[in-house]
Amino acid sequence: MSTVSALDVGFKTCLWYAGDVAGGRVQLIRLTRLKAVRQRKLLTQQELAAKAGVSRPTVVRIEAGLEAPFPTTIRKLADALGVDPELLMEPEA
Repeated sequence: MSTVSALDVGFKTCLWYAGDVAGGRVQLIRLTRLKAVRQRKLLTQQELAAKAGVSRPTVVRIEAGLEAPFPTTIRKLADALGVDPELLMEPEA
């Protein structure tokens, strides 16, 4: 069974994962395509953050792979870019 859930790994830190937990096939969701799509839309990190209603440091951390975003943040970023959220997500191998 495939799921998307949160794994509590410490104070204020959650990693979102997708996969078959029982089968041991768990992958972190990273927005690996966020920077490329943002640049294609000719937006700065600050402009994207403002359009999405998130902070610029959040965009910076997500693009750098330092933060796995909550599903609501993924939706906000995708909506701000005018793309389907799936376009931004690529599970880590």
